[in-house]
Amino acid sequence: MYGSTREAYPSIERGFDVTGTAADGVTVPHFTFSDKMVYLSVSSAIAQTICLTATLAEMHVGTLSTDVPTVLQTCPGDVPCSGKGSCVDGTCYCDSTYLGDDCSIEAFSANGPSLTIDAVKFLEPCDQQGTADDTTDDIGPCGVSTSAFSGEYPVEVPYALALLPPGSKVHIYVDGKPYPAKGANILYYDHPSAQISVPDEKVKIYGMTAGVFHTVELLLLSADNVPLSTDMRDFTVDFHGGCQSDCNQQGICHHGYCVCFDGFVGAACQTEGDVSPDIPGSGYVAYNENQMTHARAEDAYISQLKMTANTQSLAASDAKITAAHASVVTKLNTFIGDNAQAMTSLAAAQEAASDELFRKRDRITTTIQQMREESRRLQTKNQEAYLETVRTLHEGQRTMQNALDTKRREHFVNMAKRHDEWVEIKAMNDFKLNQLRTANGPLVDIDKLEERVCTQDDMFHTTCTNVGIADGAFETQPGYKTHATVGEGGTCTEVTAATVDAEATWSDEDGAVHKDSDHGVRCVNGVKVSIDGELDNDMYDSIPR
Repeated sequence: MYGSTREAYPSIERGFDVTGTAADGVTVPHFTFSDKMVYLSVSSAIAQTICLTATLAEMHVGTLSTDVPTVLQTCPGDVPCSGKGSCVDGTCYCDSTYLGDDCSIEAFSANGPSLTIDAVKFLEPCDQQGTADDTTDDIGPCGVSTSAFSGEYPVEVPYALALLPPGSKVHIYVDGKPYPAKGANILYYDHPSAQISVPDEKVKIYGMTAGVFHTVELLLLSADNVPLSTDMRDFTVDFHGGCQSDCNQQGICHHGYCVCFDGFVGAACQTEGDVSPDIPGSGYVAYNENQMTHARAEDAYISQLKMTANTQSLAASDAKITAAHASVVTKLNTFIGDNAQAMTSLAAAQEAASDELFRKRDRITTTIQQMREESRRLQTKNQEAYLETVRTLHEGQRTMQNALDTKRREHFVNMAKRHDEWVEIKAMNDFKLNQLRTANGPLVDIDKLEERVCTQDDMFHTTCTNVGIADGAFETQPGYKTHATVGEGGTCTEVTAATVDAEATWSDEDGAVHKDSDHGVRCVNGVKVSIDGELDNDMYDSIPR
């Protein structure tokens, strides 16, 4: 007995999966997720009666699969992700307004990161404007307390940072715009880990327009650009130079210099009288010099902020590259070790599999030889059947082609006969139409035609009489008459197609050009057909003239 799940006729020659005797039976392993067909065959050298009974049984009864241990994910925090996020593959994905590796930092909260502008220091003239012995900044000596900052020096904004997470940034905005310039309004705080506090920081503001309110806003963001805290202050800047102290309320500021009221003089209209203690135009010069000083200082400040940002960005990039390199090296070393062990195990398995394949190859080689012989016999049989089918098809095609050609010829001949009849009818109708066109009176039959004969006597008197025309004296035009019999044939080619004003033309195998109205010849789909006919002299004798 032979059994198989793939070969419909299992045998030694065709192949089989399992074999056994009728007494012992065979068991055919089969996975029913593909199909439920198995094939059995019996081969016996003697004539005998064999009874087979097929039964279905499970291959793995009472066998359980191996338990796979559940690995719990661990994330930072006493409670994973501090209960403010989701732990996925050991990484915390924080809820909105929470951040940090363990989601423990809450934005805009009393216990979270904060940015505060010190109002006392901000409005304190000495701390704001510097001291007389200050040589480290570009600000001048301390002045008296006023409601506006001196236009001679930059406005310094002191601020403090608390509980600052790594990678935080401070964005600077003045009057709603990035200050001092777009791309240079960010201060980076890139410390390695944990939260730090920075109590004494400051921002310098140059070149503000005097006499109007300005607003400075500092915005603290996380490394992922999540807002953490913000603070803002309003301030004004006094004029410096020509319009200092707003011309002491004794003049009007005009394009950087004071135009004093009558009775007041000086760069800031500070003196009452007619003699100015200041050089004329000195206030305007001081105002412009201060503007240029502020512009240069602001440019230097922009360069400083951009240089600091680039340095910190490069340092962070270097740290990421170094960490990535170390990670790649570690993974490669681990892979090399694991791969070497896997290759050793694979080599042993492949050697065992190779031996099995060699034995299987020998069995397959024998089976292939048997199948080749059977294939050759089937190929010869199929070739003979194919040739017989081709011969039958060719014979049927020849018979159908001959019948088609006969019907086509009959059709072309009938078309040519109808055409020749049409030519005969058309010629007669054209003759009748021509008689109607050229007649100057009523039409009469030929045998009733008369001619007028006139004679004259010696006195020149004329006498006329109508006499009949003798037979044969009136000449008639011959007409075409078809015999409706087929003459010689041939081939033809269309020269011009029919139009509204002209009929179609074609040429025969001799090169002669014909028209569709020619007598006795017709071109139908490339086939020339000749129809016998003649010109009959008495054809039109019955037509009235």
